[in-house]
Amino acid sequence: EYRKEYPELGEEENTFVRKALSGGICYATNHYQFKEVADPVLHIDAHQMYPSQVYLKMHPYGEGEYFTGKPTKFYKHINCCHIRVSYSNVKIHSIIQLIGQDFIESRELYVFDFEIPTMYKCYEDLEIEYIDGYCYKSRFLPWRYFVKENYINRVKAKQIGDSYNALRLKLLNNSGAYGKFVEKPHNAIFENIINEYGVIDSKVTEKEETLFNAKYTYIPLATIPAYGRVCLVETALKFGWK
Repeated sequence: EYRKEYPELGEEENTFVRKALSGGICYATNHYQFKEVADPVLHIDAHQMYPSQVYLKMHPYGEGEYFTGKPTKFYKHINCCHIRVSYSNVKIHSIIQLIGQDFIESRELYVFDFEIPTMYKCYEDLEIEYIDGYCYKSRFLPWRYFVKENYINRVKAKQIGDSYNALRLKLLNNSGAYGKFVEKPHNAIFENIINEYGVIDSKVTEKEETLFNAKYTYIPLATIPAYGRVCLVETALKFGWK
């Protein structure tokens, strides 16, 4: 049933969209880089950021429609875009691959279309050239209520001091909400052995068939951490990027 709506994608599409996959972002603006900070620091944490994106946002499903140039479908669609970017200065980085680069001329990137409005707020004199991409229909994820129920039960477990279920339900949400969908396949078999020197070692055997997807891989759900980064950066911008 899962694979009817979230199919195994071909090698070309899978490789293309995986280039848009990035995790969380942790970054210091130029004013604070490589400096000792003696002032009090306020830490603001978003609990269960990725499960929140699973529950609140619409995400891709099905096979993508390849296009060249700029995407044309947006309503109930999400586009994975291959672009070139140029900018003259950085307020705060929203794209992990650009961290440490204060100005750029024609750098290739793979991003989801909803990341681009945030980029215009972060990079000065931003210019974007659209090359090609894949367009996906989008909708709410059918397991979003499972994620919500886990979160509610985790709050209850923490309230009664049930540390086991507090951690178990967090793990269910983190893996079920994100990790399994972008997992790489295991194309090698690792066998524990005692080698000729009497040392514990591993014997690695490559599988005959090379796979591009693990059991539940559906790489367009890289939208989950992408939405998380957008949420994080947009919140930071509300406080003031300086």
